[in-house]
Amino acid sequence: MNKRLATVLTVCVFSSVFLSCPTHAAEDTAQLTFSKTAVSRRDLQIYTVRKGDTLSAIVRKLPDVRERDIPELYRVIGELNPDVEDLNKLRAGLPLVVPGKVLVDEPAKPSPPAAAISASGPAPIATPEAKRSYTVRKGDSLIRIVHRELNIKSRTQDTLKTIKALNPAIADVNKIFEGQIIVLPGASDTAAAVTVPPAAAAEKPLPPLPEAADPARAKQPIYMSDEARLAAIKQIITGLGGSVITSGNYYLPISRTEQWTIDCAAIPVIELPTGTTLFLDFDRRAHRQLRRMLAERWKNHHLLSPDKKDDLISLLKKIFQTDRNFDFVKTDQLLSAGTTPGADMVVDWLITRKSQSGAAPVAGALRLVYNEAPLFPGALIAYARRNGTAVTEIAPEKGLVSNPEELYSLQSTPVLASHNAITFAQELLSLLEIGVEPDEDVQVFDIARDGFNLSIKADLVARHEGRKRIILSRNLPPQFVSILEKAGNELIVIPDEEPRLETLEKILRGFGIPSATGYFTFSGTDIRRAPYTIGFAGTKIKASKTFYAVNSDFDEQISGLLAEGWNVHIIRY
Repeated sequence: MNKRLATVLTVCVFSSVFLSCPTHAAEDTAQLTFSKTAVSRRDLQIYTVRKGDTLSAIVRKLPDVRERDIPELYRVIGELNPDVEDLNKLRAGLPLVVPGKVLVDEPAKPSPPAAAISASGPAPIATPEAKRSYTVRKGDSLIRIVHRELNIKSRTQDTLKTIKALNPAIADVNKIFEGQIIVLPGASDTAAAVTVPPAAAAEKPLPPLPEAADPARAKQPIYMSDEARLAAIKQIITGLGGSVITSGNYYLPISRTEQWTIDCAAIPVIELPTGTTLFLDFDRRAHRQLRRMLAERWKNHHLLSPDKKDDLISLLKKIFQTDRNFDFVKTDQLLSAGTTPGADMVVDWLITRKSQSGAAPVAGALRLVYNEAPLFPGALIAYARRNGTAVTEIAPEKGLVSNPEELYSLQSTPVLASHNAITFAQELLSLLEIGVEPDEDVQVFDIARDGFNLSIKADLVARHEGRKRIILSRNLPPQFVSILEKAGNELIVIPDEEPRLETLEKILRGFGIPSATGYFTFSGTDIRRAPYTIGFAGTKIKASKTFYAVNSDFDEQISGLLAEGWNVHIIRY
């Protein structure tokens, strides 16, 4: 790398010392009685922060709380949420572990030894010093972590419940993945279990946050080589619709006969889609006169001289602060991309376009990938881009990382014709490998038995598992229905005017095919992949394959990703 782009890295390590000062009585003759507010350790719950919420407002919503209880509850909530850096700055959507019930005027008692606490008794809340974070290794399970890291051999189920309460992002204690950061209890925590009531379980769990869950790691500088840093900036800016010029010359006209010529290899040029142009003068080569002329002549051109100690994040902050049309913010929220299907992705930084009205649209996102953690699938990155958000993954010291583009050897998603109920049913049954015969005559009366012949023309006749189903688009007289059913036939009537979802469910019930209609989600962490979730509304059909029928367009690449990862097959209608 050219010397002018060399970067001197300075890492500052800050340490904080917290001092605890004991309280002493002023006179020997005074008798002091201490009491404190306590919380029910068996009734913890998850509270999802809403827009405009403050900690004070949340605490006052707790049952039986009094004004004098609030300072103690602030402390308890801080201990229950060690990953929240600042309780005075709560973001909407953040899950908080809070007490479910306040027990007032409970006399303070010395803590019993761990062995004296019963399995059904209240679990003590550990101090922040007692907890610690742990990075899940390859082959780990929670029970192995409990045995090895906490040295607990008995009553392990109680400890697993405690870990679940301390890590509300873990939806299933049997499913953790390599690189995930979890909070382990201290000695006082492992004495008994903290349980979460069913109401908390009803909250939609957030996917694990493998990087951002560790505050120390989230603050780690993102240093890398100058080439890698510039390549990362180029991809991020290009994803926003801008460009980064790193070769050739850039010209700024001064008059008809004069111009500034800028060597883009020495001073890269960033052109943002908002019309703002920035010159990255890493080695402070630009003449002071150029800086002055930029300020006087070209209000949308800026000379940016990064500091030698700037890491990637610091430099990106300066770029977007200079432009003022974008916000570059740390986030603990999920990035949502698309609607059908909906994709939720865990990212670390968001780039939003400033808006005069309504929510700021997300234009880009940055995910920091540590310890060889799994990457987002290429299909998911492409899907987010098609929905207006460019997602970039960065590995500290390495720079840009990405999965190779997946090539799915799949046929196009089947689309059932919905203009006609009978055609819809025929195509559905064919897809489910059930043979049907169209326009078949079905006898209702027999001359030998009834003295005359009468038959009806069925729209479809299907023979499945030894039974005959007659599918009609019109209703028959009740006496005809009775005679056909007595003869062992089953009738399914699907008029054209009924909604196709109703037609679908009626056919599946008529053929005894297991199905369920609802909203289905598939998490990458469940199959040891990156933290993302794909969700959509549809009807699950259990046949020779597992099909999901959706009444909307569906991205082909995401369909391929679902088939490859979860053996999910999408049908559209």
